[in-house]
Amino acid sequence: MQKNTKFNKYLIFILLISFVIFVISLFFSNSTKNAPKPIQSAILNPNYKDSVSKIDFQKSKNIISLEKNGDFWFVFDLQNEDYKALADKKLVETLISNSAKIRNFYKISENVFDLENLELSENNSVSIDFIDKSQKKSFSKIYFGICDAISNRIAIRNPKNNSAFETHDDFSQFLSMDKNYWTAGEIFYEIKNPQTIKFTIADSKKMYFVNSSNADFATISHSVLSLRHGNIVVPRTFYDMPFATLEIQDGNGNISCVKFFKDSENGYLLIKECSPKLDDNSVYELSEWTFNKIKEIFEKK
Repeated sequence: MQKNTKFNKYLIFILLISFVIFVISLFFSNSTKNAPKPIQSAILNPNYKDSVSKIDFQKSKNIISLEKNGDFWFVFDLQNEDYKALADKKLVETLISNSAKIRNFYKISENVFDLENLELSENNSVSIDFIDKSQKKSFSKIYFGICDAISNRIAIRNPKNNSAFETHDDFSQFLSMDKNYWTAGEIFYEIKNPQTIKFTIADSKKMYFVNSSNADFATISHSVLSLRHGNIVVPRTFYDMPFATLEIQDGNGNISCVKFFKDSENGYLLIKECSPKLDDNSVYELSEWTFNKIKEIFEKK
């Protein structure tokens, strides 16, 4: 009798385990069947990758535009027509490269009422439009919505329909509507091979000049090329004479000259003048620390 009781308990235990395994197998079987199959495509047709010469970012009524001119990209804030600043070329090229990658897209909704919650409506999304400005042709315009930190996916939508998809999120960093994010941070970003550097301080009537024949030129030029400016400020017309200038010339005849001004509201400011002209007409903030660092570079010479 005791043996039968033990056998019955063992049998019940086996049956329970079997039932649990059966339920789990059903769950995973259904999950697999219901799992959305990915669609392989790209945000931007790879064939158009090298033809993109303008990129517009829009959120609600705010628009920032990147435009290619020769070898350089520039940032425009369409709400402030006076802004035109040199953009970080590597940052722009990374965005284009990411957009032209073949990737998996997972459909998550076809319901127009889901668009607000997914931040994919026209009013609450960030759109990116890849354009050939010479042909006045849009290659691809996409709305970007919420990001899922767990799956590391971002919601996207083509404005031509209401279907919402998810894809790997390597775009969040590019959805900034701050023009300063896209600006080339280095003061002398466009200079790659300096040959001469001249630094003049008007107040003290000091002038420092170095060229490639100086023993410490490599160290000085590296330090100068590493200098970074601050944010773009509203262009002003109060300028008289700069209190200091810093000029670099490379081996190809390109000249970049930075003029320093003092402003009661913003502290130190700088304006760039280049030859050939780059049309960077923005005024940048400069910290007092950075200007003192410039003096230190030359005073140690």
